[in-house]
Amino acid sequence: MHWQNSHLFRQCAAILVIGYGLFTAYDAVKLMINLG
Repeated sequence: MHWQNSHLFRQCAAILVIGYGLFTAYDAVKLMINLG
Protein backbone atom coordinates (compact mmCIF):
# COMPACT_ATOMS: atom_id res chain seq x y z
CA MET A 1 0.00 0.00 0.00
CA HIS A 2 1.46 3.31 -1.09
CA TRP A 3 0.97 6.54 0.83
CA GLN A 4 -0.88 7.94 -2.19
CA ASN A 5 -3.90 6.11 -0.76
CA SER A 6 -3.73 8.18 2.46
CA HIS A 7 -6.32 10.62 1.08
CA LEU A 8 -8.75 7.77 0.46
CA PHE A 9 -7.96 6.36 3.91
CA ARG A 10 -8.69 9.74 5.51
CA GLN A 11 -12.00 9.93 3.62
CA CYS A 12 -13.01 6.47 4.84
CA ALA A 13 -11.96 7.32 8.39
CA ALA A 14 -14.01 10.52 8.30
CA ILE A 15 -17.08 8.64 7.04
CA LEU A 16 -16.67 6.06 9.81
CA VAL A 17 -16.32 8.74 12.50
CA ILE A 18 -19.36 10.68 11.23
CA GLY A 19 -21.42 7.49 10.97
CA TYR A 20 -20.44 6.46 14.49
CA GLY A 21 -21.32 9.91 15.81
CA LEU A 22 -24.73 9.84 14.13
CA PHE A 23 -25.41 6.33 15.42
CA THR A 24 -24.43 7.35 18.97
CA ALA A 25 -26.62 10.46 18.83
CA TYR A 26 -29.55 8.40 17.51
CA ASP A 27 -29.06 5.88 20.32
CA ALA A 28 -28.99 8.67 22.93
CA VAL A 29 -32.19 10.23 21.55
CA LYS A 30 -33.90 6.83 21.55
CA LEU A 31 -32.86 6.31 25.17
CA MET A 32 -34.17 9.74 26.19
CA ILE A 33 -37.51 9.06 24.47
CA ASN A 34 -37.81 5.74 26.30
CA LEU A 35 -37.00 7.37 29.64
CA GLY A 36 -39.07 10.51 29.08
